[in-house]
Amino acid sequence: MIPDGLAATVVLLRHGESVFITEDGFQGQADSPLSALGRRQAELAGSRLACPNRSPALPIPSGPPEEIVHSPLQRTTETASAAARAIAAASGRVPPVRAHGGLAEVAQGDWEGMPRMDVAARYPDELAGWRR
Repeated sequence: MIPDGLAATVVLLRHGESVFITEDGFQGQADSPLSALGRRQAELAGSRLACPNRSPALPIPSGPPEEIVHSPLQRTTETASAAARAIAAASGRVPPVRAHGGLAEVAQGDWEGMPRMDVAARYPDELAGWRR
């Protein structure tokens, strides 16, 4: 239930590219770090969120967020930390950053860490169902 008078905006930011993605692997809850490109993406996203009024303006409030919440996975931790650093550099205020297990990606069982080609070869029917 949302309390009366609450004015809040939730901004969702996807993590940067991970190493598993560059290796064309299934990720799920496997703890893959960001790739070099993913780290740069996280820095750029943080810089953009730090200046929401820059053209084109983002439909979010100005000023630093009250909190940055992310899943406990390394790729999201790295992305949240990069965003917090950029916001702190622009605003002078370091937003609190915390992990929350409820934000973890859906587990993909035995597929996690496997190359997509292997999943397609070993589990064709299950993969077709997952894609549907």
